[in-house]
Parts: sequence; structure tokens; C-alpha cells
Amino acid sequence: MVLTLAMKRLIVAALAAVTLLFALLLKERDSALGFESQLPLQCIKYPSSGADRLVPPEECLWYFGEDLHKFLGVVGENRPRYFFSLLTKDILFPVSYAVLLVVLVKWASQSRTAAVFQVLLPVLAAASDIAENVLTAAAASRYFAIAPWMIQFVESTASWATLAKWVFLISAVVVAGYRIARR
Repeated sequence: MVLTLAMKRLIVAALAAVTLLFALLLKERDSALGFESQLPLQCIKYPSSGADRLVPPEECLWYFGEDLHKFLGVVGENRPRYFFSLLTKDILFPVSYAVLLVVLVKWASQSRTAAVFQVLLPVLAAASDIAENVLTAAAASRYFAIAPWMIQFVESTASWATLAKWVFLISAVVVAGYRIARR
């Protein structure tokens, strides 16, 4: 089946709308739980942000495992809602933005070999994002009794997954933008 230019634009617009919807749902979650959303480069390290200004660590470009531990301690009674959100909306959002970026790169790419490599960037971003969400949910759940060193390992690994997510996502957006500009 050959897609016309109008059909391709409609698909991209639909994917963008779905991605925006998930972003708005995550923004609603943040405000309902009393979190403050910020751009990754504006994130203040959690210990200096104060209890009245909760910034979820996954929205920061980089954080340490201790920052996640302190954040989850302050979240307190909202921890089950945060846990549920991490395993629902926060799993669907990376899938939606990855599909959108893959479609944009494939649509705007002239070279098949370059597109294969460039398509990996949003896929790796989404995989890192999902890993970050699952690890953060595991740290937030505390429903299972594990050794303290294991909790520290999970929190530390989540912080590395966050950094990988942002590196791959920023790279994917730059590549998609470059490909579209050159088209």
C-alpha cells in the first residue's frame, strides 16, 4: 500500500496528538500529586528544592539514587498513586513518542541505511524511559522485602536509565528535526 503525502501527514498529526495527550495526562498527574514539572535542564537537585516544591526525579536530566530515595520518602501517602502512574501513563508515553519519532525519521529520511541507525535513537530512548519507570516503580512499591543494598542498586540504576533516556531522546529529536529540515 502506497501512502500519499496527505495520509502521511495525517498519521504524523495523529501520533503527535496522542503523544501530546499522554504528556498532558502526566502533567495532570504531577499537579494532582503536588509535583512541580520542569524542563530537564531547569531541574534543581532534589535536596535543595524543598518539600514544598517536589520535582519528580525522572523529569531531571540527572539525579542520584539518594535523590530518588528522598523524593519517595516525601511522596509518602501518594506513593501508591505514583506507583500506579509509573506503570500505566509513564509506560504508554515513551511508546507514543518513540513511534512518533520513528515515523518522522523514516518519513523524512532519504537513505535507508541512515534511517535504520537513526530509528534506533527513539527506540533506545523509549526503552531507557520504560526501564527507568519500572525501576522507579520497584523502588516506590516497597511491597517486597529486599536488602537495603538492593534498593540502593535499583534507585541508582533508575538514575542511569534517566540519563540514557534524555541523551537518546534529545539525540532523536535533533535527528528528526534535521531530517525534516533537509527534506
